[in-house]
Amino acid sequence: VTEASSLSQSMLTYSRKQAMKSAVCDLNGLLTRIGQFAERLLPENIELIFTTASEPLPVDVDAGQIEQMMINLVTNARDAMPGGGTLRITTGVESGDSATLSDWDVANIHTRYAVIVASDTGHGMNEETMSRIFDPFFTTKEVGKGTGLGLAMVFGIIRQHNGDIDVQSSPENGTVFKIRLPLADTDAPAVLKVSGPAVGMKNDTEKRAGKILIAEDNRKFRLVLEDFLTEAGYHVILAKDGSEAVDKFKDDINGIDLVISDVIMPKKSGKTVFDEIHKLSATTKFIFMSGHTRDVITHQGDFGGAELLMKPVESPLLLRKVREFI
Repeated sequence: VTEASSLSQSMLTYSRKQAMKSAVCDLNGLLTRIGQFAERLLPENIELIFTTASEPLPVDVDAGQIEQMMINLVTNARDAMPGGGTLRITTGVESGDSATLSDWDVANIHTRYAVIVASDTGHGMNEETMSRIFDPFFTTKEVGKGTGLGLAMVFGIIRQHNGDIDVQSSPENGTVFKIRLPLADTDAPAVLKVSGPAVGMKNDTEKRAGKILIAEDNRKFRLVLEDFLTEAGYHVILAKDGSEAVDKFKDDINGIDLVISDVIMPKKSGKTVFDEIHKLSATTKFIFMSGHTRDVITHQGDFGGAELLMKPVESPLLLRKVREFI
């Protein structure tokens, strides 16, 4: 069942029909986090060299899909270097010059792109193989050692993000994948800065338990928080506004360990949610998050010494605060 589910998801990604949970984040931070996990997939005889651009690279992406894309590229590079070698991953910026883009991308041209280059020193590919590597179910591996969907998924994920991919390779000279993803509008800041290990803190990979209620009217941020905290081991309940947050708390008064709430929301503000929940359970812990200035937040009233984090929130900081309560 697990393999069938994974195969179905892969095909959905390839055909660009898998639902996306996108949010604006810094590609450098996202890839740094992924790199720390990807390093575990490589044997000792393969060196991973990671170099990120000096400037932030805001991209509107589904972080989970980008993680899957990079893991597939790392795995592909590993399999191409059975005797060892070097995998270099770099990020940068490139203008949307039609002379450098494929026919598909010219039709979907953007002004500037974040660029990921993954190059390995493996056995490389001939032209015939290169022409088919993104075809679903095509593989050069032995029977039973690959589905042929790894690079097909990479292709599908990039297309789903309105990006482009180029490949350069030749036998015994390694392979270079160059990926372009449209840079996001810099006026739409990241709501969660992904950095550090997958669970947020170096040398602390232990998953935790506990139930967290998230009250947030921004759908993308709500889903990013859900994915991030679920990955860290927590059970997450979502509420799209203040009124729904109070109702969901009433449904599970004794089970919810922590409430993470936006300050300004439809129907009931964060302050109202705080007051009504504390009437039901005076010991319930709160973390508030807001993208508004502190003077706007101050006008909302007294939050009783509850923790307040300003958006965009660094992922290690958020997880550290959560772990102080649970």
